[in-house]
Amino acid sequence: MKCPYCAGEIPDGVRKCMHCAEWINKEESQPVLESQVVKNLDYSKLGVYRYRIQTPFGKETKLIRAQDQKEAESLISKSMPSDASLDKDNGINLEEKGRFTCPNCKSQYTVCNRAIGCLVMIMIFISLGIGLIMIPFLPFECFCRACGYKWKS
Repeated sequence: MKCPYCAGEIPDGVRKCMHCAEWINKEESQPVLESQVVKNLDYSKLGVYRYRIQTPFGKETKLIRAQDQKEAESLISKSMPSDASLDKDNGINLEEKGRFTCPNCKSQYTVCNRAIGCLVMIMIFISLGIGLIMIPFLPFECFCRACGYKWKS
């Protein structure tokens, strides 16, 4: 039998061509392994904790997602490099919830800023009265601290 894609010679009854790796019968698809399935994680029940570590190169601020303070402490101790230490002065602090909820993961740990560009600022200063009225209607640029999703609202 010949492969319909690369015309390579393949034995009868084979489901996948050994030359071009195409499936012979398109209705049959590649089996999906459990490790390949992307699960839509629900970050809404997780908190975002901020902590600082001291490395030989200086201090670094990091964020970690966890259900509570105890889980955050254990995750931090597991993920910290061997040459780093936790900055005890700052501790592990729960981040403040943002103004909007992330449309991707439903988390409330978001950062939102007005999307005011240079052109908009010039327009506001030129037409001071009308421009000031426009500010509340400008969109927000948002970033989710839990999943890293960016969007405009």
